Amino acid sequence: MSIENRLAKLRKGNNQTPLESAAVGLDIVTRIQRLRPVSVTGQSDLRTELGDSDVARLVEGRVLEPGVILIERKVDLTERHGRVALNLLRKVPLHTLPETLGHDPEQLLFLDTETTGLAGGTGTLAFLFGFARIIGDRLVCRQYLLTRFSGEESMLRVIPEWLGGISALVSFNGKSFDLPLMTARYRLMGLSDPFEALSHIDLLHPVRRTFSRQWDDCRLGTVETNLLGFRRQNDLPGSDAPRVWLNLIQHGDARLLPAVTQHNLWDLLSMVVLLPMLIEAHNRPADLGADVLSVARVHRRQGDDETALRLLSQYQSLLDDQGLLELARLLRRQNRWDEACLIWEQLAQQVNLEALVRLAKYYEHVRRDYETALDYASLLPVSREHDHRRQRLEQKMSRIREHRIGVIHLE
Repeated sequence: MSIENRLAKLRKGNNQTPLESAAVGLDIVTRIQRLRPVSVTGQSDLRTELGDSDVARLVEGRVLEPGVILIERKVDLTERHGRVALNLLRKVPLHTLPETLGHDPEQLLFLDTETTGLAGGTGTLAFLFGFARIIGDRLVCRQYLLTRFSGEESMLRVIPEWLGGISALVSFNGKSFDLPLMTARYRLMGLSDPFEALSHIDLLHPVRRTFSRQWDDCRLGTVETNLLGFRRQNDLPGSDAPRVWLNLIQHGDARLLPAVTQHNLWDLLSMVVLLPMLIEAHNRPADLGADVLSVARVHRRQGDDETALRLLSQYQSLLDDQGLLELARLLRRQNRWDEACLIWEQLAQQVNLEALVRLAKYYEHVRRDYETALDYASLLPVSREHDHRRQRLEQKMSRIREHRIGVIHLE
């Protein structure tokens, strides 16, 4: 392919990579300059002209320490992210969700990091720490941006200054990635881990529990589309963030850093509104497209059978076989046998094994109708347990027949 054809291909927007798309407006000469090899000293000529103050102006932050930039944004809680107002976090009952039980909104610190890679290990570091917490009537977001490797220790030292009054971290997939990475970096620097004593609420797990049977996947982007009503415009994918930062370190090119900090900010805001929306989904699951059975089981594990029964009864028409069986179990616990039997009989027509067993037990132990119990037991497959049940019922019926014959003889 000729150089002219290659340049023409680069100019076509539909052939751009996500990273190139974020750099729309750069002329071809500038792009070629970005691809020049690093000098012997490890820095390009452009890097020597770019200081922390220059990067700080670009990302609208300020130099906090050599190699560390602080970007702080304050958002009024009346603002919306997607279709959800930020102040919903203050309005919902946090005790509804097991993970947030015992915490107050002002005690939660939302966390998201951007790193030099996804593999983890000692060779990976977080070059951007994003935090958000409620202070007064605002959501305050702080992002600590590393501009050189030598600034990491300074960044790790200043972060704990903002953790006062915090009882729990909130992340999305942080248990598998963000927290282990942060712990490793603090240990490598010989510093105590300020996050070690905090509880950790990983929102990915309640999202999976609540929506995994309803959605194709539970990525944050899917959550934003399906639950939050938020669509990112001109977003730079998180997978491109390491390359952007390495461009800063190796070539002094910081022009795409604002796109990285914006991506990180959107992650934080999405988590802030996701938490109360998860609570809403546990209060009115069908309205938000949640899995009613999974939500009911959460309430049961918390000892709230009444709420579980109310939800399953309210949305009975939406339940599959497992949901109907769960509803019947709760009805049985309250001795509402007629309602439970209606469900079991419906499922027995589909040869549902648990329903057949429940009906056999009901007619044997509650109604003492051994003949009907045996009718249901006879539909069960061959097994030691089921064979024993059938034999026991036949023996009971035999004794009844013998008793009846004895009574007739006496008469």
